[in-house]
Amino acid sequence: MAEVGKEFEKEVAEFQVLQRQLQTIMMQKQQAKVEGDEAKGALDLLKKGGEVYMARGPILVKTSKAEAEKELGEKTKFLETRVSILDKQEEKAKGRLNELKKVLEEASEKAGAN
Repeated sequence: MAEVGKEFEKEVAEFQVLQRQLQTIMMQKQQAKVEGDEAKGALDLLKKGGEVYMARGPILVKTSKAEAEKELGEKTKFLETRVSILDKQEEKAKGRLNELKKVLEEASEKAGAN
């Protein structure tokens, strides 16, 4: 009986860790989406013309439109890849959470029946 209790505690702990990981993944994904939207918005602004400045640490430096487009394009691509990776991690974590939830519910029902 004590062995079953230890296994149950282990699964509960894993469930809680996965919940925190999922929350972190979702926050990272949201942040990457926001940054991606900002980069896309900046690319749209570049099309309107005018002088272009890029942040370099705490200062703004005048740069060419082509260089800014290149950097923003690379950043956008990187962030899209990051969101895709986080989507896969989120899906995997949700799947494992659902598995653990079923196991914990079954164990709880068995404990209640005894």
